[in-house]
Amino acid sequence: MVRNSQDLKNETTLWELFRNGEESAFSALFELTSDKLYRYGTKFVSDEESVKDCIQELFKIGRAHV
Repeated sequence: MVRNSQDLKNETTLWELFRNGEESAFSALFELTSDKLYRYGTKFVSDEESVKDCIQELFKIGRAHV
């Protein structure tokens, strides 16, 4: 997937907002990355529910450390 500089700039801005505790950035990052993480995770784990649980835990941990 080729990404233009504007896409990267927007994603960088989202991560900065997330680190500053912006709830809407958290939601946007989840929407932006959860499908990609799911597809990646199912390459290693055949149980799809376990992959979903891991992604959810990852975001819980990330949110707790902001």
